[in-house]
Amino acid sequence: KLSFSNDPKPTITLPDGTVLDIHYGYPRLSTSDWNKVLDIDSNNFRMSNTANAVLVIYPAELGLVFSDTQDCIVTYRQATATSKPIITVNPCV
Repeated sequence: KLSFSNDPKPTITLPDGTVLDIHYGYPRLSTSDWNKVLDIDSNNFRMSNTANAVLVIYPAELGLVFSDTQDCIVTYRQATATSKPIITVNPCV
């Protein structure tokens, strides 16, 4: 794991030249950072942060998603000093 620091802010440069802020070696919990990494068709999918600091990616047809336990979503919990990020796929039922 890479250490976390805001001064200087840790970054990596993606192949297309885009600079991405990182947190312990992984993308931060930010929709703007994830939009740099993922090519998501905004007509079909949405991305947002829940109140409990979880990034969710979900089909646009679901409307607004406020819970990381909802069906048919992907969740991302940011890495910490002691753990890797946690990515979960909640199946569509």
